[in-house]
Amino acid sequence: MKNILITIFFVYANILLSNTSQVYRRPMPQLPFLQDPSIVNEIFDYSVLVQIHATLFTLNELNEPIPLIIKEFEPLNNGYLFSLKETTFHNGTPLEAKYVKMSLENAIKNKAINYTAFSKIKGFNDFISGKTNNLEGIKIISKMKFIFELTKPDFNLLKKLTDVRYSIWDLKDPSNGLGAYKVFSRSLNEMILKLAIDQVKTIYHIENLIPTFIIKKENSGNAIKKFKTGFYDDIFFYKPPIQDFNTLKEHYHIEKIFFPKTYFIALNVSNLRSINTRQEVYSMLGVKQILNNCFPNEKIAQSIVPPGFYGHGINYKFIPKHRDIKNIHLKIDIIESIGQEKCIKRNIIKHKFQKNKNIKIRTLSESIHRWTNKDSDILVGYLEGESTAHFLGDFKSDATYPISIKKKTLDKFDKLLQDFEEESHMIKKTIISNQLVNIVGSSYSFIPIFHPSVFLLYSKKIKKIHFNFQSAALIPFYKFRINEYENK
Repeated sequence: MKNILITIFFVYANILLSNTSQVYRRPMPQLPFLQDPSIVNEIFDYSVLVQIHATLFTLNELNEPIPLIIKEFEPLNNGYLFSLKETTFHNGTPLEAKYVKMSLENAIKNKAINYTAFSKIKGFNDFISGKTNNLEGIKIISKMKFIFELTKPDFNLLKKLTDVRYSIWDLKDPSNGLGAYKVFSRSLNEMILKLAIDQVKTIYHIENLIPTFIIKKENSGNAIKKFKTGFYDDIFFYKPPIQDFNTLKEHYHIEKIFFPKTYFIALNVSNLRSINTRQEVYSMLGVKQILNNCFPNEKIAQSIVPPGFYGHGINYKFIPKHRDIKNIHLKIDIIESIGQEKCIKRNIIKHKFQKNKNIKIRTLSESIHRWTNKDSDILVGYLEGESTAHFLGDFKSDATYPISIKKKTLDKFDKLLQDFEEESHMIKKTIISNQLVNIVGSSYSFIPIFHPSVFLLYSKKIKKIHFNFQSAALIPFYKFRINEYENK
C-alpha cells in the first residue's frame, strides 16, 4: 500500500513539473548575499555569482579554458592580445576593455583567493605594495582590445581567468553583470533570477534555456521533503537519507560525482596558541567517533586536499596527546549547512565536553565572522575549491584560516604557495604541494575529517549535466537545458 501511495504521489508531482518546466527551484540553507565577487568566501554567494557574472574564459567539459566574453585572442612574445565580444551589462551599459582592467585590478588589490597567481603580470609587485595605483601589465589598446604583458611565460593564465572571483563588472553594482541570468527580485527568503536575453544572444549563443530560477531559503528537513514532492528541482546543498535513494532514482537524475570538498575541524591559532595545546584539544574531540556515528558511510581523511589534486598523496598522521586539559571551556561553532550538525554536537559533548555550554550551531556567515574576530576556538565546517591552490589558499597569512601566529611560518607558507602557482613542471608541483600540506598538518590548526561521497539529485525536466571538477553548486544555470523528452 505504501509503495502504491508513493507511486501515485510521484505521478502527481511529475504532472505538476510538466506544467512548470519554465521555472527551476533550488533551496539553500541561507540566501546568497550580493557583493563584490573578489571578496566573497561563501559557497552560497558564489553559486549565484556564477549565474549573474561572466569571466573572460570558462571551463569546458574537459576542464579546459575556452573564451566566454573574449571574441578572439593571440599570444605575443611577452603576453596576450585579447578582443572582447560586443555585448552589454544587464543595465545596458556597453562592455569595454576599461571594465576588464578595473575588475582585475580590483580583485588583485583586494587580494582575492589566489591573487598571487597573477604575479607574472608586469608591475604586479609595485601594484600590490601600493607603489602604483595602476597594474602596468594590463594595457588598454582600444575600447574592445587589451593586452596582458607578462614578465615570464604563464601557461596557466587562461585557466586562472575562469575563476568567478575575477569576473568582469562595472564596480558600481555587484548585481549588474554579464551573466546569462540577471537578478529580477530579492526578499529575505527568496531570490528570483531571469534569463538575460541580450547576454545569451551575444555571449552564450545557447537555446532552450530555463527562463526563471527561483532560490529559496530552506532548512534541510523541508528542502528534502519538498524535493520529494517535486516542488524543488535539486538539492545540491543537502544530503537525503541513503534509504531514500531507491525511490528517488526512478524520478530524478542521480549520479555520483567527484566533489572537491573537505569536512574539517579547525583550531583557532589566535586563541589556542601552543601546538601542544592544539594536540591535546584534538585528542579530546573524538574525530573518529564523530565520523563513525554521524557519517558512517565515509572514510576518515588524512589529507587536507581531496582526491585528484596535487597534495592529496601526502597523508599527515595526526598524533594526539592524551593528557586532558582540566576545566576547559572552549567556544565551539558548527556550521549549520554541514549536515548532521546535531549529531556532531551530541558526539562532541558526549566525548569530553560534557560541561561545555558553548557549543553552538550557526550559519556559515556567522561562523566565519566569529572565527575571524577570535570569538570561537573551534570550528567544524567544510572547505570547497576547484584546485589545490584554492584549498591551500585559505591557510595563507591574510586568508580565513591562518595556520600559525608565527610570521616566519606564514611567510614560508605564502612563498611556497606562490612557487606552486608559478611552477609548471608536474614533479616539482607535487613536491611543493606536499611541503604545503605538511606545514598545515604539523600546525594542528586544521584537521580533515573526510572527503564526502556525493550523489547529486536533480529534476528530469532538464537534460543530464556533465559535472567536471567544479563544485556542483558552481555549475552555471546556462548548462541546465530543458529536457523536452522528459516533459512530454
